[in-house]
Amino acid sequence: MNLRIHRLAVAEIDHEVDYYESRQTGLGFELEDELVGNAYHSDKAQVPTTMAQAREVFATSSVARAALGDEVVDHYVNMADVELAAYRAAVTDWELRRGFERL
Repeated sequence: MNLRIHRLAVAEIDHEVDYYESRQTGLGFELEDELVGNAYHSDKAQVPTTMAQAREVFATSSVARAALGDEVVDHYVNMADVELAAYRAAVTDWELRRGFERL
């Protein structure tokens, strides 16, 4: 029984690899080599840590635009702008407590 589950998992992995290889070829970019070592101390790009950073990366991503199209990317960028505006307009409990501490 374990062998059967293993075969299923390998078949699914092979399918995923084929899918990503076909997407890679269709979009015209190469996958990078495996990173060995600590990713946090490498010269590789880091994952954005804020929504504003993620919005900027996504808005300027040629891969996202090639895969999804300008209209879709622009739509999600607008959604991010709306969320960021709402976030900036909110006053958090921490800000209220901190403000009262300073008075």
